[in-house]
Amino acid sequence: MLNIFNPMIEAPSEDSPDWYKRYHNSFYVSQLANNLLVSYMRTVIELHNIPNILQGDKDWLEQEGFIRKSEAMPDRFVPDETVLKSFAVKSFLRDIAIQFEKRPEMVDHLNACMGFRLDGFFPENTEIDIDDLEKSFVTKNWHKIISGFLNIWEFTFLFSLTETALKEVICDGDEQNHSLLKRLDKKCPSVFPRFGEETGFTKKFSVSAWQVYNKLRNTYAHTYGVFSEDKIIDFERAVKKLRRKYTELCSLSLSSLMPEPEELFNRADIQIGKFYLLGDYELNLFKWFSSQLLHVTSEELKKNS
Repeated sequence: MLNIFNPMIEAPSEDSPDWYKRYHNSFYVSQLANNLLVSYMRTVIELHNIPNILQGDKDWLEQEGFIRKSEAMPDRFVPDETVLKSFAVKSFLRDIAIQFEKRPEMVDHLNACMGFRLDGFFPENTEIDIDDLEKSFVTKNWHKIISGFLNIWEFTFLFSLTETALKEVICDGDEQNHSLLKRLDKKCPSVFPRFGEETGFTKKFSVSAWQVYNKLRNTYAHTYGVFSEDKIIDFERAVKKLRRKYTELCSLSLSSLMPEPEELFNRADIQIGKFYLLGDYELNLFKWFSSQLLHVTSEELKKNS
């Protein structure tokens, strides 16, 4: 279960089902793309933005919270990376927003140079207020916001891959998402016993996890990623059930190395009317759970074919 911190999946063999080969390739394209974007963001921030910021006046840096006194050596200051990263990302986003706002004017100018105009083609008000966008989230840390968005894109893509693969396995493209694991168990009863042996995930945990992530996917797909009061109650009920199953698993593994159950879908991050940002741990848990389940399923289908 500790492998959830580094989700990897088994490569398909020649006799693996075609659906697993397609899933495997799409899974790794998403991993490579996401890691590329994160690596570029980290490189730009750490090697360019932050060093430029730290060249500012010391009093200004301290006032803005970019540096703080060292606890070990109170006469020295150390950079606050959390504040610096958020400021660097927000500043870069402001520059991008300005470019977006100017784009209609630039295109209109190019068209005029070519002898024609497109009056009324572009919206009149193209202002993008970064501070106003910030109000949509629980956090004001823009590094966390962008990282959370990348996690959401990855999650929604991987969920769709998992959904498609499971429907191919049960040969029913019209099955409702919430009942896919029950149909899988009925189609191939040997999957969950083997899945439990290889990963530690019981069938009850798997069903609970799938219900939570299915509700989360529906939130992103149908309500703009925002929870209403009744949806929070429903989601929290499902999360509490998952936490109980998770606690049972942790008691059987190296629990000191695992996050606490309360850290799983932290309630403080889920607020009415605020966009929910998916954390790294919740994303990795889904990646490991879903990818290993599909691998085991493909192996069992090969054995029974």
